Amino acid sequence: GGGRGGVRSVCRFLICGESGQLNVSYLTNTPVAIVNATCPIGGYPIRRDGFYMLKRVVDRATRRPLSLRDMLTVGYLNSVRDPTKFIYLDNSPDEILRATKEMLEWCDGHYRETDRQVAFRAYATQVSVALREKVRYVAKHGPDRGFLGDGRLFRFVAESQFPTDV
Repeated sequence: GGGRGGVRSVCRFLICGESGQLNVSYLTNTPVAIVNATCPIGGYPIRRDGFYMLKRVVDRATRRPLSLRDMLTVGYLNSVRDPTKFIYLDNSPDEILRATKEMLEWCDGHYRETDRQVAFRAYATQVSVALREKVRYVAKHGPDRGFLGDGRLFRFVAESQFPTDV
């Protein structure tokens, strides 16, 4: 559709991965739910109406699940998306449903961001700025003059996976 020469969104929000279709949300000014992201920096939502959640990542050698903080380290970011080092597990149907419900809250104007979401954005930005000169991937996909993005980690993910008392 379109109105007065511009592109107009015909959906309330888009659910997609961290590449390809994500650009459609930017072109159509459509809120976006990014699911199954593999990188906490490269996949970070740029716009305020962008939300994301990462795949569960397991260290292949130790079989230990990585925390969000683990995914914001030189070790992970130097090997992001390397299937010889990590096992990537897709978001579950329940997680997709919870993300959908959060997006509807946002679209209906009833959304409240939590302190943990704010803390995660600040932490991810701080780490990405600090690692910009040390990790090529971060230099390419990381912050621009200290700006990582205005989006956020889904609330239910931040509340369950990002303790602020660490």
